[in-house]
Formats: sequence, structure tokens, C-alpha cells
Amino acid sequence: MRFRDRIFCGTKPDTGLAACDNAQYPCYHSLRFFTELRMQRIHAAALTFAIFTVLPLLLLVLIGLAHVAANTPNEADFDALPTRDAQTYFADMKGQPVTVQYDFLRDGPTQAGIGFPGYYL
Repeated sequence: MRFRDRIFCGTKPDTGLAACDNAQYPCYHSLRFFTELRMQRIHAAALTFAIFTVLPLLLLVLIGLAHVAANTPNEADFDALPTRDAQTYFADMKGQPVTVQYDFLRDGPTQAGIGFPGYYL
């Protein structure tokens, strides 16, 4: 390694501590030392970002999907429930028995916040 590839720092030679801001003790470190140190800091920052940002968001998404799956009725009973409720509502409104047909605005449930999944007719 050539002399120009080294930089001066103030590390006490007999301790091996990298106190580079202390110019009282002469010591030379290579540029590779500082590049490796910088990469370690970048990796630590990326890991911290992943732990405190990405993982909580992923956890919230998984909780939301589990909530929808746990609160969705069985497919066998699914058509009977809205039909029964709509027939009861409109029969009470008209005062006579009615026949109800409906179409969903979406194919699946809509999840907003922490409430139960909604189905829009």
C-alpha cells in the first residue's frame, strides 16, 4: 500500500482503538478501513429501517387479511343470508311478501379500518 492511500488519524498505536478524532497519537489507517466502516453503518441503517418500517407494515397487512378471512361467511350460507335479510326488510316496508334479486358491486369483501368486512349490493 502506498503512502498516499493512507490517511492520518489520531489512534493510539498500542491500544488499537480507532479514536480517529484525537490527533495526539500518530497512526495511519488505510482507506479500506473507513470504507468498511461506512458500509457497516449503511447495513445497520438498512436493517434498522427494515425492522422498524417494513416489518410492522407487513404485519398490519397480514392481520387485515386474517381478519377478512375470519369474518367471511361460508360460501354455502353466503347467498342465503343477504337474500333473507333483504326479503325481511322489504316485506316489512311493503307489508306483503316480496322476491329479492341482487348483484354485488365488487366480487369480494371491502375492508376499511378494523371493522367487519363489507359487501356492497
